[in-house]
Amino acid sequence: MTKADQTAADVLTIAVESGIGYWCLVTDVQRDADRKVVVVTVHEIVPDPDKEPVATITTGGPFPEFYKRDGVRITLTEIKQAIREITYGQVQLHAARRAIVADLLRNGSDGTDCSAGAADDIVQVAVLGQPIYS
Repeated sequence: MTKADQTAADVLTIAVESGIGYWCLVTDVQRDADRKVVVVTVHEIVPDPDKEPVATITTGGPFPEFYKRDGVRITLTEIKQAIREITYGQVQLHAARRAIVADLLRNGSDGTDCSAGAADDIVQVAVLGQPIYS
């Protein structure tokens, strides 16, 4: 596993084990031999099918239909892409969190203390294209 893949696996593991469940339902978790999360599927939270979804995009509408129907499969590739997008300013994020993510890109997870909040932001960018729930 490359340094970038290891970092992405660490970020995804932190996010899944530390609580992205407040905005999505995580299924189909796949782990590598070291028990790091390498693939997940996330789904919109709909506690009652007769009600509006709990989680909605801040632009006003519910999550896209494909997300409701199938969920979104997230692999290390999407996590690495989200890390790059945040680091290079393609996605707006609080400066302190952006600094953590930039450190992840430069130094990897061995040299950076990645918080659950930063991992959550990265997964939100991977799934939704922006941090909605930060």
